[in-house]
Amino acid sequence: MSRPRAGRGQGLRVRDVTRSRLLATAEEMFLSAGYSATSVDGIAARAGYTTGAVYSNFGGKADLFLAVLEQATADDLETLRRVLGEAVTDEQRLGVFTAAITSDPGRWQARVVATIEFLSYVRRHDELHGRLLEAQRLADAAMAELVVALCRALGLDPPASVEDVARDVTALVNGLALRSLFDPDLDIARAVSSAVNSMLTGDRSDLRELRGAESHVR
Repeated sequence: MSRPRAGRGQGLRVRDVTRSRLLATAEEMFLSAGYSATSVDGIAARAGYTTGAVYSNFGGKADLFLAVLEQATADDLETLRRVLGEAVTDEQRLGVFTAAITSDPGRWQARVVATIEFLSYVRRHDELHGRLLEAQRLADAAMAELVVALCRALGLDPPASVEDVARDVTALVNGLALRSLFDPDLDIARAVSSAVNSMLTGDRSDLRELRGAESHVR
């Protein structure tokens, strides 16, 4: 007796499971071995699939790496939303941008290193520039959402150009991320919080000190 064929819904669930497993496996391999040393064959084998399964879900290794970054961005955004919602002080709210970093510094640094290697590869392959920009737009939108939420939590008016501030915050975090790779004395959480405070308030002072001074004047 022949077995019943899988319905469309079951087929989609199987595809989702396959995609999720490939993404998780690829992330671990990219972070541990780097972009160049990781192969599609290796990812497929470790995940328990054929190479064809990778190419039926992703356009290739570069597309898979970008999908890993997009998933990481989505996961980080969920973490930051939760952290911001649980924050009870302005200091904790300003630290929201580094919550994903400080929760697992080693993993975060490994992602930075793999991304630098990947960007060097993309720079020599013009056909990937559009796909990279697509991934960056998703990250920018997530950052803009977070900037608005942070301003509201701090009792500040959102900036006139949220997109510009989001871009600047991203550049700030990325720049400090690079420095953290070789500067063990860098307190990245404090540096980011101080700089974001300056961007949003126009003052280099700690936000709590600034508000305390205003209260004293009154």
